[in-house]
Parts: sequence; C-alpha cells; structure tokens
Amino acid sequence: MRPLTVVFLLCLLFPSFTSFTNFSRFVKERKCSQKSEPEMQCAEGYFEFICIYYCWCCMTVEELESRNANNPPRGSTEDCHLVESALSQTANDRPPPHSPFLSRSKRSYTTMAKEEAETRLPRFETIGVRLHNHVAHIFLNRADVDNAMNSLLLRELHDVVRLFAKHPPTRAITFRGIGKCFSNGMDLKERSPATVINEIVANGDLDVSRKGRGIEKTIREAQMVFSAIEECPKPTIVALHGNCRGAALDFASACDIRLASSEATFSLKFYGVDYGAITRLQKICSNEAWIFHHVANFSKFDADDALQHDFVLRLFDTPAEMFDGMTKLAEQIASRSPVAVQGVKLVLNHARDHSVRDSLRFTADLAQSQNLNKDIGQATLKVLQKTTGALVYENI
Repeated sequence: MRPLTVVFLLCLLFPSFTSFTNFSRFVKERKCSQKSEPEMQCAEGYFEFICIYYCWCCMTVEELESRNANNPPRGSTEDCHLVESALSQTANDRPPPHSPFLSRSKRSYTTMAKEEAETRLPRFETIGVRLHNHVAHIFLNRADVDNAMNSLLLRELHDVVRLFAKHPPTRAITFRGIGKCFSNGMDLKERSPATVINEIVANGDLDVSRKGRGIEKTIREAQMVFSAIEECPKPTIVALHGNCRGAALDFASACDIRLASSEATFSLKFYGVDYGAITRLQKICSNEAWIFHHVANFSKFDADDALQHDFVLRLFDTPAEMFDGMTKLAEQIASRSPVAVQGVKLVLNHARDHSVRDSLRFTADLAQSQNLNKDIGQATLKVLQKTTGALVYENI
C-alpha cells in the first residue's frame, strides 16, 4: 500500500474511531441506569452510521489502489519505460500511417519523444497531420480531386491550425498537397463556399438584402480560414507544386514562406470574391502592375516568374526535393528560440499593416516583456564561452 494511501485511510477512519469510542463510553455509563426507548433507538442508529462510514472508507481506498495500479502518474518509472519501448520499436512494428507521406521516424532526443508520445493527434477525413522535431506537418489529402477545397476540408484546416497554434511543442507548421498538385482551388462539385454562393444567388425566395447578407457571411467564413494561418503565432511554410489555382493562392499568400517546384504554375481569376490572395499579394510581391496583369487577364504565371516577383522564396527541381528542403528549413527554424521566432513574425505582421512610427512603438512595448527570457542568456553565454552544439530551448 502506498504511503499517501495510508495517510488518506487514517484521515478517513479517525472520525469514525473517535465516534465509536464515544459510543462505547455512552453505553458503559448507561448500563446501570434505565434507558428510554428513544435514547436506545438513537444510539443504535448512530452505531449503524459508523459501520456504514467504515465500509465506505474501505471501498474508497480499494478504488484508489486499483486506479493507481492501472494508471501510473505522468513522469513515473512506468511512463518512462513506455517511452523507451516506443523508441526501441522499428518502423515495421508501428501502426500504418494515414497516407503514404505520413511515415514516422525515431526521435532525436528522449524529451522530444516523450512530448510526441503525450500528444494525441486527431484524425481528419480530408487532411493528414504528423508531428516530428517540433514541426507540425499538414497534408491536403484529396488527391482524387486534385485537393480541391470543399467545406469539410476548410473546416478541418481551420481546426488543425488553431490546434497547433496553441500546442506548446509545435514551433513551426508546414503545408503540402498529396498527389500531382498542391490544390486546384475551390471544389465546384461538392459543397464549398463557391457552390454556397451560387445557391444563394439562385434562391428566388430571398430578397436582395438577404442574399447580400448570406454571401457576405459565406465569404467571411472562408476568409477566416486563411486568416487563421496568417494570425497563427507559429511560422508557416507551404510547398507548391503542379497547378495551383484560385483558392490555392489564397492559401499560399497567408503563409509566411512559400516554396515551389520548377514545374509549378499559378493562376488567379477574380469574379468579385477575394478570399485573401489579391489583398495579400499587393503586400508580398514587388510589382503591383504584374499582379494586376495576371489577375485581370486570367493568365497563368510559372515558377520562375513567381520567384522573380518575390511570390516564392526558392525553387526546387522536383517536388521530392522541395518537400525535403521544406522539412529541413522548418526543423532549422524550430531549433531556434521560439520566443525570438514568434516575436519576428509578430513584429513583421504588425509593421506590414501599420506605419513606421506605430511599428517602432509596438516593438518597444513588446520588448518590455519579450526580452525577459532565458533564451537570450543562453545564447550570450554560448558566444562568450565559444561552445559548440545546439541550444535546447523551452516550449512556449
């Protein structure tokens, strides 16, 4: 029996023991005297209550013992053994992944393995997720329809981004599409924001005002999905390959870093609805006339053109090389101080939407709290002592 359980049992049984002693003294004092019937009934009831209380204490202790035996506390020896056994398993012994891209590998550090073991990643219908080396990998998993975005995919994408935004072990997020392209835009066959807008317009029972409110609500809900990627405190990286059309650019423009393969092509058609691409491309690309030309003429532009006008950061020869390069870049960012990395994104996003004066004031206010961390001291000490090796930073 555990020491804590023994203390708990004594605390429960002490009142009953005291009550039983008082009851025995009461019986001895009343032995020679005449007892009335109400007094005896009260004494018998009191004794029954003590017996029931004692039985309840024993049952409670037995239940606690069984719970402790079946569920060891976190950080215990049993939990460490579970983590070590998970590390020792081979890839063939592990459960099958959700998609061909979701193969798992051994963790580099025991701490990272324990964090991943304690993280219960949800399963989705249209996307796949994997957490490795503090990087959350998100896969668009509708290859049969070129990863066209229906309402279910957008809803699951919004949920998983919000999940990893609040997940401390996650320090970077990557996006990629499974199949021959990243995404072919909005799904025009299943239910999606595009089909919902068409249904609202074709509904003859609604007047102009109610149609307008319904269209506005649908557009704002779709914009909210891509804005969640932009507002996520963790840095986001997207890998673009194949034909990327329409909403794929809305998706990509909300990410912090865009990578592309050499065969990728892009196109954006504007029919009066903007889910974020046109608004953000003006802040991303260096030539506003170039944006107007391609959007107004419904013309495609290739990966070289996208690189020349700062839409993508880097080109790769093949999608496989791009996926490997994106993983290495994300893990490199995740190895840095999360306070510094998230602070950079916060300052850059604020400076993009505000004046220089307001941004400088915001940075000064932010530094009052963000400079009070252990990461700066660790980095400074490493430089002064000229030590080698990567620093290990705490999650936030």
